[in-house]
Amino acid sequence: MRENKYRAWDKCNKKMYSYKDIEWWPIRALNSDADVYEFIQYTGLKDKKGKEIYEGDIIRYYHYKRKIEKTWGAFGFQAERDRFMTLHEICDAGSIHKIEIIGNLHESPNLLEQRCSD
Repeated sequence: MRENKYRAWDKCNKKMYSYKDIEWWPIRALNSDADVYEFIQYTGLKDKKGKEIYEGDIIRYYHYKRKIEKTWGAFGFQAERDRFMTLHEICDAGSIHKIEIIGNLHESPNLLEQRCSD
């Protein structure tokens, strides 16, 4: 069973708060500040360097450089125009160690515009 963890993006101050930063925030703050914070879910997996993979992370996987998203309850990325590759598929193939987090959608969106040289 995967850990139910989140991190928070502060929309006003343009700052990312880790799970450890927000785990003690009062529940009412979490519920009432939806216009200030965007809560981002942990996928339950780690990249090749042991870094937790969250929705919105930008990853490198072989020749792909993509954003992790949640579609139909599964985390993954748009591999091709009509192909969504789930993290579950990657784990089943024994290739999760090939994923590397290179940024996230909030702090480094320009990474998706750059071509992948690897």
